Amino acid sequence: MLGLMQEWPLLCHKLIDNAAIQHGGREVVSRSVEGPIVRITYAELRRRALQAAQRLERDGYGLGDRVATLAWNTARHLEAWYGIMGIGAIYHTLNPRLFPDQIAWIMNHAQDRALFVDLTFLPLAEKIVPLVPSVEKVIVLTDAAHMPATSLPGAVAAGFLLGILQSFASITEVKSLVPGIDQVIIYLVAVVILLVRPRGLMGRRGVMES
Repeated sequence: MLGLMQEWPLLCHKLIDNAAIQHGGREVVSRSVEGPIVRITYAELRRRALQAAQRLERDGYGLGDRVATLAWNTARHLEAWYGIMGIGAIYHTLNPRLFPDQIAWIMNHAQDRALFVDLTFLPLAEKIVPLVPSVEKVIVLTDAAHMPATSLPGAVAAGFLLGILQSFASITEVKSLVPGIDQVIIYLVAVVILLVRPRGLMGRRGVMES
């Protein structure tokens, strides 16, 4: 419909877009699985989430694909969260408290194509992934220096995954926050209606009446 204030659909990645634009210098503070406190800004978080989205898209993941995570609430997990949704994929959170065969059943039912996993849950993932034929890639949420040996074929560290990606795509162009002329007209008409309130247009109940 024409005349709507919002020219884009309600998408979750707009949250990080707004945070990067309006509060880009604010910090997101978390403790990494490796131990140290990690501090990144919203602008940096958005940039890294965009890199994750671009890499997933380059690897053939896209709209409607199920991408699972088995991880704690860390900055890397947040990057994956926004990156997965940024390509229109379905973000599938797994519960590590369940038994391995239960998690495998859930993943098979969802037909997850990829798995982001924290170091803590890597032994659990090694039991689960062989039971889920649909999983094509396992991304361990760590850097190359902390990447352990694993029996998972083709597992890659998230730091390496993002590091080899050239940041060739720029951040989405920021649209002006000043409303267009059509939106200004809507504002003015609304103000006139509220101030004048002619009889026959709005009744006492505030609904349209003839």
